[in-house]
Amino acid sequence: TRKAAPQRRGKMAAESCVDSEIEVLQSIYLDELTVTHQQDSECPWLVSITLYPSTAQDCDSQYVRLTLSLALSPQYPVCPPRISIHNPRGLSDDKLQSVQQCLQSVAWSSVGAPVLYELIEKAKEILTDSNIPHGHCVICLYDFKEGEVFTKTQCYHYFHSHCLGRYATHSESELRHRLQERKEDKTLNTKLAEVREGQDSSNRNPYRITL
Repeated sequence: TRKAAPQRRGKMAAESCVDSEIEVLQSIYLDELTVTHQQDSECPWLVSITLYPSTAQDCDSQYVRLTLSLALSPQYPVCPPRISIHNPRGLSDDKLQSVQQCLQSVAWSSVGAPVLYELIEKAKEILTDSNIPHGHCVICLYDFKEGEVFTKTQCYHYFHSHCLGRYATHSESELRHRLQERKEDKTLNTKLAEVREGQDSSNRNPYRITL
């Protein structure tokens, strides 16, 4: 019992430190931060946040993103958090592996001290430095390069802006052409219907005289 009491006090002190650290994070990131606490879990605390590049709140210029999850064991901060990345957009597998390794290095170098804020800001810094979508433009099929102007949809599909502009112009021209064709077809069908109606009227006239 005497041994158990110090252990309980140590556990309570650790929980208090984690609670304080999470409160600070919530005051910084507000609703962007998600925190779940399951007392009997192997990792009682799970801190998650979706991160974007720092672009002065210009959302249209944020071409990559990821959700960072930090699972905290009861031994945190003596044991580093378990780091996982979810729902990445615009990042290659090599880049994701590099991000994971970088964050793990930061976590291990800070064992014994609060590190959650540092990990979040480090991930955001990497995204800012890597704010070029991996892959190619789905119109021209060429890869994206630094200095090029991109367009991103809400579902994180990417286009060169000039490719999208040409495609929109072509699509508009095709639409106008199809509408004109439908209009001409409708006019032709109307005239054919009038001719058939006239022929039917003549066939129904029993007093029609043909000279």
